[in-house]
Amino acid sequence: MLTGPPGVGKTMLAQRLPGVLPPLTESESLEVTAIHSAAGLLPPERPLIEVPPFIAPHHTASVSALVGGGNGVAKPGAVSRAHRGVLFLDGSVNGEGHHRQIHIVPTRWARTNGTSGMATPRTVRSPRAWVQAES
Repeated sequence: MLTGPPGVGKTMLAQRLPGVLPPLTESESLEVTAIHSAAGLLPPERPLIEVPPFIAPHHTASVSALVGGGNGVAKPGAVSRAHRGVLFLDGSVNGEGHHRQIHIVPTRWARTNGTSGMATPRTVRSPRAWVQAES
């Protein structure tokens, strides 16, 4: 968790995290690319994502925008798009938006699939780094 007054560089530091993470392997690149393709966010000039993604949803993003969903064809949310990368939740500590509800989702998901207790990385794929900043 990054804390400090506004303007000290928390967001800038978080944006640099993907550069510190190790490069994606070929199989990791395919996983990340598939998720971004399913979300309709794969740029045509870059058909294979080779660097860890940095996803920073707005602090007022809905739960659906964070975890995914939709009518008919479900689209991956910010958590899925941050797979193998960084999910930056700015302002979530102050209780703004719905970010706190997202931490309940993996546990519920694991229980609905017959497992008990907290979800593990083997049960729910998660980003490499969860970063929360409070202002």
